[in-house]
Amino acid sequence: MGSVTLEFPIFIQTKRVWQKANYYCIRPLFLKAPLSEHPRYSKAIHGLNKEIRKKFRGFKSGRNNMNELLWLMFLPDFHFVSQKLSFHVGQRYISGSFTAVWFEMQGYRVVCLPAFDNYFFILPKKEQEKVDLASAMQTHIQKIFREKRKKMGDNFPTQDYMTTKGENVSVFKMTIYVGNGPFPFESTMDSFFAALFGGHTEFEGAWEIDRVGSDLNNLYPNDLLRCFYRDDYVTRLSQIIYSKENTPVVLLGERGVGKSSIIHESIHRYMHKNNQYDISRLVKVWHIDPTRIIAGMSVVGMWQKRFEAILAYVKTRRKKVKKNVPKNDVVVFDNVIALLRIGKSAQNNMCLSDVLKTHLEKRDLQVVLETTPEKWKLVQEWDRRFSDLFQVIRIEEPAFVDSTKMILKQRAVVEKEHNVEITHEALSAIFHLQRTYLRLEKLPGSVSKFLHRIAVKYKNKVVDIEQVHREFSLISHMDLHFFDKKSRFHKNEVREKISTTLIGQSQAVDAITNLIHLIKSGLCDPEKPFATFLFIGPTGVGKTEAAKVLTRYLFTSEDKIVRFDMNEFVDGGAVSRLIGDIQNPQGLLTTRILHQPFCVLLFDEIEKAHPNIHDLLLQVLGEGRLSDALGRTIDFTKTVIIMTSNIGAQRVGQQVGFHDHPQRDQHVYTKEVENFFRPEFLNRIDEIVTFRKLSLEHLIKIARLQINNLLERDGFLRRTVIFNVSEKALQQVAHKGFDPDLGARALKRSIEKDLTFMVAEELVGVASTTPIIFDIFLHKNQFVPHIVALEKIKPFSQKCLPPRITENDLLPFLQDMKRKTDSLMDDYFDNDEHYEKDNWSYYLFKDKLQDFRNTVESDIWSMHDYESVKNLQGSVNAPPLKKTFCKSWYSYEPYLNPNEILAHDDMISYLDELYGNIPEFVTDNEAKSVEYFLKFAYIQFFGIETAMGNKDMVHFHLSSCVEGRGLQNIEYLQHCYINFIKSLDMNVEILTHDKPNEIIFVGEGPRLWDFFRSEMGIHMFYLPHQPPIPIRLHLTKKPKRHKRDSWIKKQNNCYHNWLLQLETGTKTLADYPYKNNEILRIYCPSTDDGTVTDLRTGLINKIDMSLQDWQLIFFANKFGSGDGDI
Repeated sequence: MGSVTLEFPIFIQTKRVWQKANYYCIRPLFLKAPLSEHPRYSKAIHGLNKEIRKKFRGFKSGRNNMNELLWLMFLPDFHFVSQKLSFHVGQRYISGSFTAVWFEMQGYRVVCLPAFDNYFFILPKKEQEKVDLASAMQTHIQKIFREKRKKMGDNFPTQDYMTTKGENVSVFKMTIYVGNGPFPFESTMDSFFAALFGGHTEFEGAWEIDRVGSDLNNLYPNDLLRCFYRDDYVTRLSQIIYSKENTPVVLLGERGVGKSSIIHESIHRYMHKNNQYDISRLVKVWHIDPTRIIAGMSVVGMWQKRFEAILAYVKTRRKKVKKNVPKNDVVVFDNVIALLRIGKSAQNNMCLSDVLKTHLEKRDLQVVLETTPEKWKLVQEWDRRFSDLFQVIRIEEPAFVDSTKMILKQRAVVEKEHNVEITHEALSAIFHLQRTYLRLEKLPGSVSKFLHRIAVKYKNKVVDIEQVHREFSLISHMDLHFFDKKSRFHKNEVREKISTTLIGQSQAVDAITNLIHLIKSGLCDPEKPFATFLFIGPTGVGKTEAAKVLTRYLFTSEDKIVRFDMNEFVDGGAVSRLIGDIQNPQGLLTTRILHQPFCVLLFDEIEKAHPNIHDLLLQVLGEGRLSDALGRTIDFTKTVIIMTSNIGAQRVGQQVGFHDHPQRDQHVYTKEVENFFRPEFLNRIDEIVTFRKLSLEHLIKIARLQINNLLERDGFLRRTVIFNVSEKALQQVAHKGFDPDLGARALKRSIEKDLTFMVAEELVGVASTTPIIFDIFLHKNQFVPHIVALEKIKPFSQKCLPPRITENDLLPFLQDMKRKTDSLMDDYFDNDEHYEKDNWSYYLFKDKLQDFRNTVESDIWSMHDYESVKNLQGSVNAPPLKKTFCKSWYSYEPYLNPNEILAHDDMISYLDELYGNIPEFVTDNEAKSVEYFLKFAYIQFFGIETAMGNKDMVHFHLSSCVEGRGLQNIEYLQHCYINFIKSLDMNVEILTHDKPNEIIFVGEGPRLWDFFRSEMGIHMFYLPHQPPIPIRLHLTKKPKRHKRDSWIKKQNNCYHNWLLQLETGTKTLADYPYKNNEILRIYCPSTDDGTVTDLRTGLINKIDMSLQDWQLIFFANKFGSGDGDI
């Protein structure tokens, strides 16, 4: 069929999409699809054009697919109406405007209701003069709504079917290419055999070019790239490609200088200048992808015919539209290397450029190429005859001032297009990142690309520095600290952190620390990699581990290390495998860095690589760049290059008596390296770092690190296992795995053999849903496992909260509270002679009880006055009572099911969501009643012992069940307990000791042991992205006959004494001192907020709750167990 002009009515609506700005929704009037939506009308129209072209790309007409095409060629003389209607559907009254489009056909009036899925009805000939259109519309719409009511009920939506603001019908016109498809009666035996042996051999150029390329003219006016302040280049290119001479031209420039933008701007100006003409008669610019030309071409010679058909169509299209036109269409290729590679095979040496040459030499085809200098150099080397046919236009990088102007213009364009605001500070941050990390990427392209990316992501929002840094972190995977100017590194912070994971290698720690400081300060050489290191030393001393440590610090993931084992690159073809060749252009090294430019690049055992690889690395180490087989420049300036080597290790090991002299070892290593590598190679290395052999003390520290790595295995993470190895057991592991010649590798094998297998054997019999503490102790020089299952404590079966007092019940409640207080005072204080005259506790307690009675009595009088005034004046406000409790989780029906809580994978999110759903419903009066109830409860519980002056001394021992973690969580619990004890006017003394991750204090007061003994157990802290930390609270009451200091010392060392006796054999695992291992509460601290969940009561509150809230929790836990006397 060839080119077909489509002209059809389109239905235009405005709708609110995703609760944001109004969107234009445009589709063909008589079809449901395609649909185009965009906030801007021009963009929506262009989107419809694009969708229709996409739908009919490769379309061939046939009996089964002509229906949709014919609808898009149907343009009757239509009339648009919006009719106000009012009617009933069942009991529901509906009123509003509805849209209809009608047209005449063969004497009939055809009516379409576009909002009702293009519902059509026809007015009969004999009635159409009499029947009012409005009443006909109402009849059919009522019928449709009745059907919806049957399916959806009375609440079916109606607003979506009514006329929206700006709703209209217009006419849309475009041209597409439609191929001729075979109809059934056209099938022949020839077509059968053609299909059998590889398909049809005849190609239609118009259809094929639509499959392998795109018409850039169709991007006008909104989707063409705009080019600012480069008029000289645009004018020069326009004069060439739109002239009669068909001069082949190549735009030559680095990536990002604006080659594509110049082509697009030339098209934009040409289209704007000739917009009054029929677009089918204008010169079209076709962008063709060479790799798609041979797609599906399995028979020799097919792709040549296909390409020739495309070129023939480009040369003749305008002449078919208008005879004797002097200019053909233009073809643009941006993958120049593919032109010289695509098509070649074992049976055929012809490529696309060979087909093009004939046309270019005859000047009957206009071709535009865009490429980089490196790729064009390859083209010249491979086919000089082809390259000499092109006129070269060199596109230079604009000056910084001009680039800034271009980017400011570009910012205005993307802000308008995506409805986003990019602040000046954000733009300045983008420029800073470009200068610091992307120096080899040219302006304005590098910044413009980032602007488009961030504008799309933050649509309808404001983009500031924070968003820019976050987005760059996602692109580079670098930690935010390195480019956030507000972030600071404290003195020795980096060195201390590196030294905790890189053991025994001070020179390596210094080298890595210095590099991190350089990157943070932005003082790295922009023309070279961040740094180039040569790590030398014996095996197993941490050379590869140092690279991993650096990766973890620089990047957000350890996956950003790119590792090559140079044992695999010892042959003469190793260079080709790394950078590719003409047959296999995807080199292992260049392709990896092309897609992951920010990384730590590790060449392991570099001395074993082929010498040609050493020569290849000279350019990488010196200039930070490398060209692959396709002429692409690969940027290495954002990498840290680390090479490891064992050179000299054997000689150092042979020097008896000199192992403890680092300077002599350093001299040996340096001499061996200089003898092996050429001077020009060593001269490009920033620092040669020597790794020393590891001592036994180093191995003990490394053993702890390797055990921590063991905890990251799936078997531990699935089971919530807290794994600990005692210090003596750890030393035993290090002793068994100590080998000065093999280093940490021998230690790793020892851990796998002695610990991992033992742990696996024990874990197979443990339920995966129960958190456990898995300890490994040393008993008579043998490793013994000890497992403690952390079961959740059973919830209370009875209500454990104070009674809820409503406003109407408040006065009787206060009166009852006064009677109880009077009774208590009578019981305690009628006979003062029963108490010692010098017992100051008795008098303090008496004053406290009297103050409480006076407060209650005062509130009773206030309530009486309120009732009197209310009776005289009607309704008045109640007297204000101070509210003392924070957001109320205080409920008589707990929101939490303790039996299900440990089944949740994401504990923090689950509890945060649960707390967020709890309503705030405690009134001031309810809070006041709770406050009075708790005060009286505590007075009654502690009363008689306080009056008598009797006191308990209780030893509080808070300890983390995870080695080396949990101190901050212990301090939080210490603060809560001590504040509460002090609020009871009791004494607290914090004890000093030398044990890490433990806090010990002694409380002294009446009935302190009775009140707090229910607090013994496990407090589980869940932290974001970390294993949980159980904190154990162990309490001991001092017997009256024991001396204070000796008793405290004994309690301080209770666990450690047992552990010492276990290791010597005088104690066994059955004597384990901690028997309370039930989980009492779950704590979920976070940076912004957090929750505390009490498993016995099912209550939940914010982690920073007030002292009054803790009083309520302690009350509920004490008296909910049934052992209280209130």
